[in-house]
Amino acid sequence: MAAPSHLPLGALLARAHTLFAVLRDDAETGALLADFGYDPDAVADALALVDAVQDAIATQQREYAEQYAATRNVARLTEALRVPYVRHVRLARVVFDRGTFGHDLLGLAGDRADTPMALVAQARTFYAGVSNPEVAEALMRVRITPDVAVEQVARMAALESALAVQQREKGEAQQATRTRDAEEARVRALVSDASEVAKIALADHPQMRERLGLLER
Repeated sequence: MAAPSHLPLGALLARAHTLFAVLRDDAETGALLADFGYDPDAVADALALVDAVQDAIATQQREYAEQYAATRNVARLTEALRVPYVRHVRLARVVFDRGTFGHDLLGLAGDRADTPMALVAQARTFYAGVSNPEVAEALMRVRITPDVAVEQVARMAALESALAVQQREKGEAQQATRTRDAEEARVRALVSDASEVAKIALADHPQMRERLGLLER
């Protein structure tokens, strides 16, 4: 029989539930263990802890699902901004040669950013420059208009909002993991202690130990 410290979490919870449910429901076995610190109140607390771990697992799974959904949304909105923005940059480079006022104002030098936040910063510089009257007039011939800039500014705002949601979801998923790990450590310690005590207290009662899931084979 594997020690509680070596059991996968699912098997640990199954053992914990068997152990404490028998102590709760089997009057004879429960009475023998009550004098060793496992009275009805302690057993009820142990079963509540098992439920808490199961709830923590469900919460962790939900939080990570929400984090993954937020990450997918960030990726979608990043592309929605990037594709037209890169096209606009390429068109603007046709209009404004390196070293000109428009080239510098729009931030056309260098590569486009790889990360969403940096991409937003670059795009903000570009579309803010589009509002300059001299630049705006020159860009009209490649169909980069103030209306186009407004659409892209809205996409930037949506992406920034999605990034904030993603960051929040990451934090909540990490906290859910810490909570689950703490609850798991508590139930492992509880099952380990209760198992050792029961083996000693029920040394002459192999049938009871078997009911508790503790019989050595």
